[in-house]
Amino acid sequence: MDSDFSHGPNEINRNLNILMKENLDLLIGSRYMPKSKIINWPIKRRTFSHLSNFILEFLFKLKINNYTNGFRFYSRRTVKNINKQKEIC
Repeated sequence: MDSDFSHGPNEINRNLNILMKENLDLLIGSRYMPKSKIINWPIKRRTFSHLSNFILEFLFKLKINNYTNGFRFYSRRTVKNINKQKEIC
C-alpha cells in the first residue's frame, strides 16, 4: 500500500472480503480501472507510472493493467506455496 494514501485504507477490508468470498489465490488492486480516476498526482509521477507499466508489459507480454499496483492480496494457500518454493530453492 502506498504511504501517500493514493490507495484508501478502507479498501483493505473490501478487497480481503472479495478474496475470501471468491476463493481467489491473488487479488490485485489497481488505480487503472476503466472508471477510476487518479487525483492529486503531479505529471512527473503520472508519467513515471505509465512509462513503468508500458515497459513491463512490453518485457513480460502479459495483459496486466497495472504492474505498479499498490494492493496485492494473497490467499493463505498461495503464501504457503510460495514459502514451499523458497524452501526447495
